[in-house]
Amino acid sequence: MLIPYLTMQCSADDVQLNATNAAERMKARNLIVKMYDNHVDQAISILQGSNKTDDDLAAKVLAIDVVEKLRAIRAIPVLISNVEMDSGWLNLTEASSASIGEMYPAARALVAIGKPSVPYCLTAIGQGEEKKREILCWVVENIVGRESAVLMLRKRLSKADGKVQHAFQAALDLLKNNQK
Repeated sequence: MLIPYLTMQCSADDVQLNATNAAERMKARNLIVKMYDNHVDQAISILQGSNKTDDDLAAKVLAIDVVEKLRAIRAIPVLISNVEMDSGWLNLTEASSASIGEMYPAARALVAIGKPSVPYCLTAIGQGEEKKREILCWVVENIVGRESAVLMLRKRLSKADGKVQHAFQAALDLLKNNQK
């Protein structure tokens, strides 16, 4: 489970960003950075694991939440590899009206991370199957807007060939057909 992995002892005395002494402020800053790095590393490790049990899925959803809240850029590749994993917490009625971000927590996290996610998403769109393309198109559109997303896909399409070209054309068609 995620919670034991992401616990780290830290008392109020350890973190004194408002200390008057510069050395104490730097010590506090370094402790926070170390905690951040530790949490992100642990979350990435969980996301690289399996989805064999409900506990695995729950741990992954919580790990996604951690990297989303921390805006962890280095988690982008593992988020993309988990982008088709649904939260499993929506019932059929809720799922039918849910947005992609509500259904797929990794997609929501990529949007929260923002523009650093876009090049990774565009590359994955060219390599992914239909469902993954749909989710990643939603991500790119929600980060940069529809017009910019279309321009970026057209640029990739003009440089692609074969199967990759087909994938970018399908992504463009998807954006054009799903106008808000």
